[in-house]
Amino acid sequence: ILEKGPVKIKGLEYPKDIRGRKFAENNYYKRLSNSEIVNRRWLVYSKCKHAVFCFPCKIFNSCNFKIATMGVNDWKNLSHILPQHEKAQHHIESMHKLCELSVRLKNQTLDAQNQRLLESEKQHW
Repeated sequence: ILEKGPVKIKGLEYPKDIRGRKFAENNYYKRLSNSEIVNRRWLVYSKCKHAVFCFPCKIFNSCNFKIATMGVNDWKNLSHILPQHEKAQHHIESMHKLCELSVRLKNQTLDAQNQRLLESEKQHW
């Protein structure tokens, strides 16, 4: 999971909630003040929960906020929730941890060796 990163589900017919609202794929991106559009690589949609999660905060268990624990499906307010979460200190720290781990895995550190051992065990069983 950590080597490949989170997978974005696109082109799905997202289910509507009781108010007729649903996840919109434009939430995978944010528009900067200079109008540049940036991918929110950390945002993951769960088909089984019909909610979005913050991948690094979920992986590193860095907070008790809904976006890291149960997921968020408040589609009406998601456009306000995501920017707030991006600015939160626990999210920033989780993003740093994920980047550091990614670098260590690419540079063949002990983390990468442990990951290979886990993969071989997974294939064995």
